[in-house]
Amino acid sequence: ELGIRGGQLSIFDSTIKDVYGNGWIVNPFIRISSDKTPLAVEFSYEGGYNQSAPIGIYDEMSTLKLYGFEMSGYIWHRFGRVIPYLKMGIAYYYYRQEIDSEFVEKKVQGSEQLLLFAAGLDIDLMKGLYLNGEVKAVPWLVAPYGIEIKLGGMRYMVGVGYRFSLGAKKNIKDVEEIY
Repeated sequence: ELGIRGGQLSIFDSTIKDVYGNGWIVNPFIRISSDKTPLAVEFSYEGGYNQSAPIGIYDEMSTLKLYGFEMSGYIWHRFGRVIPYLKMGIAYYYYRQEIDSEFVEKKVQGSEQLLLFAAGLDIDLMKGLYLNGEVKAVPWLVAPYGIEIKLGGMRYMVGVGYRFSLGAKKNIKDVEEIY
């Protein structure tokens, strides 16, 4: 399966949210699954959060970028054309803050490996093509300069995907049994 989701990232930390706000993200993914088992693996990238805002007592311009790579296992169950799922995985997220200033360090960056949790729903539209919705929580705590900041947040996304088989072709009877 191949797909892409997009949506809103709602940051947990109120100070970061007040300065940079929530932002839009994009989440392309590859899923490996089988009709024979309700388990699957997903590999994805999350990017797009790139917010700029003035900070500090001199209102110096700054930019915050968040992005990451994810590997998840998930369990699903088909109810006709609807497939709800639960997902848990490991993510490797990066952050980078740049400040345009004469008085402070201009770049702060870091990365961390962490867990992610999600619930979602696939709705089959036609053979192979489906609509996807997902809510994901990423609990991410960083501490540049010893100050703890919750860069994690909730992701609310919708997207589309396409299922295809690399195995033997199914006949009409096999497809009718799925629906």
